[in-house]
Amino acid sequence: MYKDIETISSLISSRICHDMVSPVGAIRNGLELLEMSGIAPSIELDLINQSALNANARLSFLRIAFGDAGAGSMLSQTEIIAIIDNYYKNKRVQVDWQVARDQPRPQIKILLLLLMCFETGLPYGGEILVRKADSNWAVSANDERAAFDSPQWDGMITGQDIALSSATVHFELARMALAVNDITPEWRRMPNSMRLQFQTKVA
Repeated sequence: MYKDIETISSLISSRICHDMVSPVGAIRNGLELLEMSGIAPSIELDLINQSALNANARLSFLRIAFGDAGAGSMLSQTEIIAIIDNYYKNKRVQVDWQVARDQPRPQIKILLLLLMCFETGLPYGGEILVRKADSNWAVSANDERAAFDSPQWDGMITGQDIALSSATVHFELARMALAVNDITPEWRRMPNSMRLQFQTKVA
């Protein structure tokens, strides 16, 4: 019997995302059939299509961020870039992913959760830079309108309890993912910028 609530919640998240992929895919297939039948293009069809694409992008991103990390599994560089690009395609926050090669899925889970944290700290938009050299990761963002002084960031850096809501639960999930993988980040917080570095056991 599972007694680890983090494991149970991640499996539930994986199941929800998995089950939602099929109906979203069916909507897109239905739209393609309508287009093949000769139906005239319209604003309504474009809206449905864009909504389906956006839903699929979010499911792909959240399935890894909130779902089971799948210890030992890898994600290809192509898949990682597609997941990040599609998720942030129409957002004010952009991600500069300067990471080559395939990566272990548990590490990408951590990075996606951290991207969500950084996104929360950039309410007016900005760019998040992600780099990796060997087993050393670095994530940073700098914007004059940044908000990296929230209680959630305080908790991430100091280890104190975090007041959570559905809109900020990724902060605790990121902290838990780092702890589970025995990672202690080095934080550097300035008034309008945030940078963290950490090292993983597997390059």
